[in-house]
Amino acid sequence: MRNMKGFSLIELLVVVAIIGVLAAAGVVGYQNYTQTAKENVVKNNYANVVRYVRNQAGVKASGIESDACGQPKFGQCSAASAPAEFVEYFDANGFDNPFNSTAGTAAVTEYATDASAAAAVDCDGDGAERGAIAIYDGTDELIVYGCDAFNVQNASSTIAWE
Repeated sequence: MRNMKGFSLIELLVVVAIIGVLAAAGVVGYQNYTQTAKENVVKNNYANVVRYVRNQAGVKASGIESDACGQPKFGQCSAASAPAEFVEYFDANGFDNPFNSTAGTAAVTEYATDASAAAAVDCDGDGAERGAIAIYDGTDELIVYGCDAFNVQNASSTIAWE
C-alpha cells in the first residue's frame, strides 16, 4: 500500500463549494446591512433637522436677541431667508446624503416652491434624490420634507416661523 498525502480533487471541490456558498450569503447580508444603515442615517438626519429648526423657531419666538441671521442665532431671519441659513449650517456641520456617493453632497437643500421641495425628496426609491431633505419657506412657516420611514410617502413637518 502506498502512503497517500494531501486531499483528493473531490474533497477540494467540496471545500471550494462551501466557501462559495458562505461568501454569497455574506455579500447579501452585507448589502442589507449597508442599506439599513444608510436609511437609519437619513431618518436621523431628518429628525435632527426638524428638531433643530423647531428649536431655533422657539428661540426666535421667545424674543431672544441675536446679532445676525447667521448660525447659531437665527432670531432675525425671516421665513424667506432662514432656509438658506439652515442649509449652510447643516452643510457646514456634515449632514451628507448617504445615498449619494459624491463626497460632500449636502443632505439638506433649499427649494423655492413647495411642489419642488416635495418632489425633491424620495423615500420610496422610485426616483429623485433618495435620502434628501428639503426646506421650503412658506408664509410665516418653514416646511421640512424628508424621510422618517422608507418605502412610504415623504414625511413633512411644518414649523411656525414668525
